[in-house]
Amino acid sequence: MSWPVSDADLGKLGKTIVKDAKGVITGANVAFGELNLTAPAAKIVEALTVALQDANAAAITARKPAELILKVKIIPDATGGRQTTLEFDVATKTPRRQLPKGTFWMSDSFDLLRADPDQREMFADAGDGRPYTPPRAVGDG
Repeated sequence: MSWPVSDADLGKLGKTIVKDAKGVITGANVAFGELNLTAPAAKIVEALTVALQDANAAAITARKPAELILKVKIIPDATGGRQTTLEFDVATKTPRRQLPKGTFWMSDSFDLLRADPDQREMFADAGDGRPYTPPRAVGDG
């Protein structure tokens, strides 16, 4: 069961939203039991610009397509008047970047290591100050 919210409560909510929105939402009024919020066109463009930048960055990073969807809902006045309400919704579909796989070796104490602890690095110092000399096949002199 639901009860309609009073115009006074909607008005209080509108004032709170305007206060907390820090300039993004600049006005709120109640008409016909609905809370209507207003924003400057520049802020709507700013929100679209940020969404476009985010989608573009995700597409470039993931090397996959991204989508920016602007949905505008046009609502005519229910009483037949000349007022029209526009509702805007911005959505993005951004790809997720796949992280590369890594190969690791496990030590005896279960630590993950980037190099195989049981294999000497090729051409590395043997630890005794002499450079590493790869073994030769029998008969190579």
